[in-house]
Amino acid sequence: LAVISGQCAKWEIIVLIYVSAIIQFLIQLIYFLRLNVQTKQGEYNVIALVFTMVILTSIIAGSLWIMWNLNYYMEH
Repeated sequence: LAVISGQCAKWEIIVLIYVSAIIQFLIQLIYFLRLNVQTKQGEYNVIALVFTMVILTSIIAGSLWIMWNLNYYMEH
């Protein structure tokens, strides 16, 4: 409704969309993937999620670093 009516500023709509996406992501992690630390299996799931995030972050950061360096050295 906020997007269709056009009553909000562009940056407010973008913030609203990102906040909604983050809330949806957290709800899906907790309720649908049963991500909790009350059981042993839940602890393993949390550790696996953190490990996955570390690996993805290092792959993305490394790729961006490599692309930036290639672009820099191709121009100089």
